[in-house]
Amino acid sequence: MSQLTQQTEPSPVLSQTPDLVSTPPQTPQPNTEKSSPNDNNKTTNDDNKTTPRLDNKKKEQRQRTGPKQDGKNQNNNQTHDLIKISKFLALVLRHDPTAAGITLDEQGWASTSDLLASINKRYRFITNPFTLVHLEALVIGSDKQRFIFSDPEKEKIRANQGHSLKNVDLGLVPIDIPEDLVLFHGTAKNTLPLIKQSGLLKMSRQHVHLSKDQATALSVGKRHGDPIILTVDVKMIKADGLNIYLSHNGVHLMDHVPPCYLIGLDGRHLAEKKDSE
Repeated sequence: MSQLTQQTEPSPVLSQTPDLVSTPPQTPQPNTEKSSPNDNNKTTNDDNKTTPRLDNKKKEQRQRTGPKQDGKNQNNNQTHDLIKISKFLALVLRHDPTAAGITLDEQGWASTSDLLASINKRYRFITNPFTLVHLEALVIGSDKQRFIFSDPEKEKIRANQGHSLKNVDLGLVPIDIPEDLVLFHGTAKNTLPLIKQSGLLKMSRQHVHLSKDQATALSVGKRHGDPIILTVDVKMIKADGLNIYLSHNGVHLMDHVPPCYLIGLDGRHLAEKKDSE
């Protein structure tokens, strides 16, 4: 009876390697701590725990596709591309249509199809093709609504304001100035002496741009240096019959703002009103 019991007990070698039950017994290797390089599992002899190796199929897939891309980085890259194209549109539609090889009519309108062809030629490595759907999304998504289509078919496009082209007439008409309208202008502190002498000049643009809130004015001023915010005396402007225009995207514009209509941080006008003003 004892002999039968000894024959049915599994051998220590077979209990450790169950996959070798169907194979003839083999002589144990001198060094049992080393594993074959072809094994799918690596055994740690210290604690008898098994750590799976990387599956060959997953390894091959990773080699083909490379590391997984992060969605946030993809969105950042896409935004960067749209910013480049938006700046290109501003250049072409406000200042230099020849940069895109197109022309603007007297009201500043450009052919949408011609503009798309130019964008695709210039930025084909970014988005190819850049379609009307992409352009419409850019126009709608612009934080300041810089551009506008001419009609529902979107056959033409132009910039709402900010032109330096003298031969473009946007057809703006003076608004009926509301009694409660408050306007500001942001600039750099080092320009204040010149503003006290000449007021706000349109410089290379068609109009002086004014802001409806101080936050926007501050943002504009920071572009030029250490910012300062000036308040526009709208009531005095209305009383004296000066014109204020309003662009399609809500920017208030003037041809010139003399210093007597500007109020500094101390609450005083930058200059006394002259008889000719």
